[in-house]
Amino acid sequence: MSDLQARLQAALGSAYHVERELGGGGMSRVFVAQEVELGRRVVVKVLPPEVAGGVNLDRFRREIQLAASLQHPHVVPLLTAGHQHELLYYTMPLIEGESLRAKLAREGALPVGDAVRILRDVVDALTYAHRHGVVHRDIKPDNVLVADHHAVVTDFGVAKAISESTGVSSLTSVGVALGTPAYMAPEQAAADPHADHRCDLYSVGVLAYEMLTGRPPFTGASPQQVLAAQVSEAAVPVTKHRATVPLGLAEAVMRCLEKNPADRWQTAEELLHLLEAMATPSGGTAPTAAVPGAPARMAQRVPVAVAAGVGVVLLGVIAFLMRARDAGGGATRVNCAQELDPGMVAAPEHLLELAAHVGDTAAVRELGARYLVLDSTGDLADFVRWRVAQALGDSAALSALRTRFERVGTRTLARIVGLAQVEGIGLDDAERALAVLVGRGEANPFLEAFYALNRGQPATATGALQQIEADWGPSMPIWLALFWDADTLAAQAAVARLSPLAEAPLARARAERLTQLETLCMIESWCVARGDLRTVDRGIATLRRAAAPVDSGADVETAHWCALTLETEAAVARNAPGAAAALDRLDSLLRTGPRFMDAGNLQVARLREARGDLAGALRAVRRRPFNWSQIILLSTYLREEGRLAALAGDRDAAIKAYGHYLALRSDPEPALVPEVERVRAELARLVGEQRSR
Repeated sequence: MSDLQARLQAALGSAYHVERELGGGGMSRVFVAQEVELGRRVVVKVLPPEVAGGVNLDRFRREIQLAASLQHPHVVPLLTAGHQHELLYYTMPLIEGESLRAKLAREGALPVGDAVRILRDVVDALTYAHRHGVVHRDIKPDNVLVADHHAVVTDFGVAKAISESTGVSSLTSVGVALGTPAYMAPEQAAADPHADHRCDLYSVGVLAYEMLTGRPPFTGASPQQVLAAQVSEAAVPVTKHRATVPLGLAEAVMRCLEKNPADRWQTAEELLHLLEAMATPSGGTAPTAAVPGAPARMAQRVPVAVAAGVGVVLLGVIAFLMRARDAGGGATRVNCAQELDPGMVAAPEHLLELAAHVGDTAAVRELGARYLVLDSTGDLADFVRWRVAQALGDSAALSALRTRFERVGTRTLARIVGLAQVEGIGLDDAERALAVLVGRGEANPFLEAFYALNRGQPATATGALQQIEADWGPSMPIWLALFWDADTLAAQAAVARLSPLAEAPLARARAERLTQLETLCMIESWCVARGDLRTVDRGIATLRRAAAPVDSGADVETAHWCALTLETEAAVARNAPGAAAALDRLDSLLRTGPRFMDAGNLQVARLREARGDLAGALRAVRRRPFNWSQIILLSTYLREEGRLAALAGDRDAAIKAYGHYLALRSDPEPALVPEVERVRAELARLVGEQRSR
């Protein structure tokens, strides 16, 4: 027994039996002990004397008590803390498993799926802790334990407790780190007293980088060299070390590693949503790209939706299953999707939405019943009830649901708002659902703004748009006027106001450069749309100069997409020899289905129409995902689909698209009444022609 172990046993007394010392404790010494009364094994961590001697015990206890209040599946709780015979210690449960450090030492870089699952658990823990005012300050592989395919985070609040109780915010004079150099955010390395929860997100980026590449982004011969690199050097992109890392994941990691906290993810919850999508079987670990026509910051933050290709695949699946039912295999439709997991609710839910979309009421009844057998009280159960009642025209069920909208969960209400627009049904329910969300302070400003814009009420959208302008950037009025019936005078004023910013030399700081590139993209798009090509070539050249490492991968990709779109628009406007090839290239890139439904396919449709290719224009404008959350620009797409279908001679499709558009815009604001009435007159003409056939 070591001298410290003997001293610890004396300090703990008969309440604990200290069994042995563990290695890998960082700045503390770690022991395994048996808590005699409860018969459980715990870990006891003992701080070194040079730290313990300078601790203000009252402050230390206050911080430890705050950390000990955390109760979460991915947080290893603090049990007790004490100070006896010059020993400062704290205890926590013994987790059967291994540290992430040991796993990385044994395996090196991890499979992408394993890395994403571990990251999701770590960020889930941080989301909870940050919400309760606790910042970890020392996220690293040693403080992440992996057991039974799950990760838990240990030592929450300890670094803060030591910092607050000693007055030391970075490194002590004797070299004890409060935080670990290889994982410390630049503001921690600089001992910035204003460092906040975003330092944990930087450390998460380092952790993710190491899991994906087998090494942290910065190494050096001494801690001082590593700290200097954290402050002054840009990390080499993840994909330079491992090209197979999905682009979306690589960009998320590199965003964590931004030097300026304002350029990182602003909350752990924001990052968690992305990781949860990636960690699910249908998640987004495939490479993704930002798409032209939408500001880059909007592309980063608009909720992820199912891609168009997935909707097509599911429609094929349900068609196949319906044929099986018609052949006598009625149970096949559900069972083949649930044989792997009988408790899986996603399969009947998705198939229900598709069955309702194609009007198969028998399938709707069966799938709705199957879902509610599996989950009758979950947060989407009421949405399923609403969807079934809408599909079946069950007015009694709808009336019953409406009486308790105030008590319905947030996810159900949001889905009703979204799906009512996508399908053009139950819009009165969508209005009620959104009002409840707004009244409860739970309305997503994107959902609120997009709903109002689709309904033809841009003035109503003003408040929500002001909330999201920081994400969208100052060029938002231009984009809205180009693609979503917004005020052209406001757009012209924005062009005049922002032109000096767009024409100035690109700034060195990433945030300022991004704003300049977005603004330049929108101003040139505005000018080209009005036939003004005087500055487009210069704008394209500037957008092409966006490059790593000054700009993030997402920023570079967005700038280059915009440059490609402007090049194509200019070539078509000039009737240049390469115009057809340029348009085919842009069309081909968008044909795979953009991750976010933005204006890209609208632009292609306009260019195809300008070249006399109505069929190609109609194909482009129909490329939009089938998903409840995919409502951005929906009214514009529907109006354009109706117009192009009518021109192409597809009367039935034109009637359907125009009818959907008019259902959305049943009560437009005065400025949009003439356009709505024009569509109404065109629809009446098409219906009259149809009846006279």
